[in-house]
Amino acid sequence: MKESLTSFTETAKENKSLSPFSKLMCKLLSKDEQENAFMKLVLIQVSRNRDMKLKLYPQLANVFILPIIMVLPQITGEKGFTGFIENLRQGRWGLALLYFTGLTSASIYMIIGQTENPESIMFYQILPIENLSKCIRAGIKVVLFRYLTPIFVALSALLLGVYGFGVIPDLVIAYLSFIFVTGFIIRISAWVLPFSYESDAASAGNNLLMFFMSLFVFAVLGWIHIFWLKTLELQLIGIVVMILANLVLWKFFMNKKYIIARG
Repeated sequence: MKESLTSFTETAKENKSLSPFSKLMCKLLSKDEQENAFMKLVLIQVSRNRDMKLKLYPQLANVFILPIIMVLPQITGEKGFTGFIENLRQGRWGLALLYFTGLTSASIYMIIGQTENPESIMFYQILPIENLSKCIRAGIKVVLFRYLTPIFVALSALLLGVYGFGVIPDLVIAYLSFIFVTGFIIRISAWVLPFSYESDAASAGNNLLMFFMSLFVFAVLGWIHIFWLKTLELQLIGIVVMILANLVLWKFFMNKKYIIARG
């Protein structure tokens, strides 16, 4: 227990090692001081944990690999890359690339939830926070906005170059869907504290289950988006619906109390 507490204490003191981007992100994403502090703690702890990064970065690479696998047959066809861009401009299926961003997001959060020290949970027992859901929300926000949003922005820039500025409403819908589905999947199947449980065979099976759950939900939302929301009016309605869905999710379901035994 002493080693675990010492590790977290030292991590908390390394706040100055955060990049300006990470500090700004924490400030903008949470007005709650406790949640904000724990976001910084998660960022620093991940950055200094080599084993965790070795698990995390391959998952992030999958976010790029899956879209490449999907479009590779088009690029290597008779017309090559030029033909691929032409086909992309003729339809809306390129928007599906954005929905791949969230397929592994719940699994990435589970990686952050792992620890090699079974006594790490004792750290939470001495925190002066009754509702530890703040700590979970902090970890989810780190996954969403520090690790996955930059990938989403890169893919969005590609589509912006292909389709032009008219695709911006579609990008907003896809991003709001990405935030909603990631939060929803984690809430129902991965609601654990960061750095609080030991990985085992069961967790690997849970990761696979979360992947297929995410695949199904993203496929449904992507299909509705691509084939039904084709006019600006419908797209604006879609944006409003997804904003309301996110507000309900984060205001009510993501605030559910998470209390552990303290002895």
